[in-house]
Amino acid sequence: MSVTPEAGRATVAVSLCTFRRPDVLEGLLARLVEVQDRAGDVAEVGVVVVDDDPEGSAEETARSWSDRF
Repeated sequence: MSVTPEAGRATVAVSLCTFRRPDVLEGLLARLVEVQDRAGDVAEVGVVVVDDDPEGSAEETARSWSDRF
């Protein structure tokens, strides 16, 4: 976590690793949006999803939430 002096807000990066669990990823991303909404005044939240599935089973889920972070 870092603090941007000009804005006085922290920047938080959340890294998620997944392998063939799009339903679990969906729930986690939904919860992270809730956390981000509550922390909006003090922190900017970014998310990186790493999918270890060669078939890319998390891609659709990750893309569907990409505009929220």
